[in-house]
Amino acid sequence: MAKKSSVSSAPARQTRKRKRSTLVEYDTESLLKFFLQKKQPITTPQISDEEIDYSDIPPLTPTAIKQAKRARVGRPPLGAAPRKMVSIKIDPLVLEEIKRRAKKKSKGYQSLIHEILEEYLKKRAA
Repeated sequence: MAKKSSVSSAPARQTRKRKRSTLVEYDTESLLKFFLQKKQPITTPQISDEEIDYSDIPPLTPTAIKQAKRARVGRPPLGAAPRKMVSIKIDPLVLEEIKRRAKKKSKGYQSLIHEILEEYLKKRAA
C-alpha cells in the first residue's frame, strides 16, 4: 500500500502543488487588483435626430408604401404549386442508397426521391 503524504496543513499542500505546476505564479494581491479593475464602458457619440444625414435615402412615397409587400416566411414554393408534406415508409437499405446517390449529386435525398418519382410518372404517361 502506498504511503500517504505527511503534509496536513493547507499552505504546505499548496506549496507541494506549486512545485508540480508549470504555470506562471502570481501573488494574490496582483490577481485581485487585476480582476477588480473597473472596465470603461464603450460609448458611442450621442447625436440628435437633426444631426443625422438622410440625404442618401430616397423619400417614402404613398405609391411605394402601397407596393410594399411583407416578406414571405419559410421556403419559397418550387414549381407551379407549393409541394405537399407527406410521410412514407422506405426500406432502410433503399433509403441508404438514395442518400448515397443524393450526396454524390450534391442534392438533398428528398429532392432526389422527387426526381425519381417524377421521371417514373413521365415514363408511365408516355
